[in-house]
Amino acid sequence: GSVQELADQADALALIKAGHSSNSEHDPRRALACFEAAYTLSPQVPTLISAANMQLKNSRCGAAIAMYRHVLDDSAHADGDLNPRHRAIAQRKLREAEDLASALRRTAAKLSSRHDEALAKRTQREAA
Repeated sequence: GSVQELADQADALALIKAGHSSNSEHDPRRALACFEAAYTLSPQVPTLISAANMQLKNSRCGAAIAMYRHVLDDSAHADGDLNPRHRAIAQRKLREAEDLASALRRTAAKLSSRHDEALAKRTQREAA
């Protein structure tokens, strides 16, 4: 590769290392920023999976789901062939993200229903 490509790869590796350190230090926002910057410099599947994992840790299920689906989209890969290990990880994490999104929707619906009930009771008390 060119000198610039080598520099970008070196920068990406440093960012990936910083992303893993940030994740270990329970700072998924910083880790996400590192992985996204690394992916921009050197788009590699493991880096995209790491970024998607951090989206999930930040409770951004929609973004994580979109990223896992992108990993699983064979047309997104230059050689059209996704490493079976990466495929298995992305499939497992996609299911996890979809389950979490579903649980969050159910929780939001319950909270909304409780809020509506409380508001109705308050309105009835105020009218009495």
